Amino acid sequence: MNTYATLSQLYALGVNAEALARVPVADQLEGIEAASRKVDTYLADLNPPLAVFTGAIVEATAAIAAYMLMSASGFDPEHDDSKNLRQRYLDQIHWLEGLDGGKKLPGAVGQSGTGGKRLGPRVRAAELRGWERGWRGGRRP
Repeated sequence: MNTYATLSQLYALGVNAEALARVPVADQLEGIEAASRKVDTYLADLNPPLAVFTGAIVEATAAIAAYMLMSASGFDPEHDDSKNLRQRYLDQIHWLEGLDGGKKLPGAVGQSGTGGKRLGPRVRAAELRGWERGWRGGRRP
């Protein structure tokens, strides 16, 4: 399965590597895969489908994976020192719930608020400035 985050991104954006020192690397990778599957459930309804994911998807995956891995290892989300991890998890879930058809994914390729219409460049031009004479300045027949 393709995942939205790597181990280094999990450590940088999710939770410090030292906090997961007792969790085997194979389990950490499974946690990233599980978080990616969870993120996929929110991305599945986007129309058109997401062609390239953004850094925000990586951050959401890392925070969700960190929370899932820490929870599985006996972490107490109600302890004062641990509330930040749970709040970051809830914030990312809330963000995913509010994607609103991809409108909140700036820079994502394949997403737009056009409702499936074809996209193309928008061009505006001023009035003709002498072009009616032709490119060499002569009159058209």
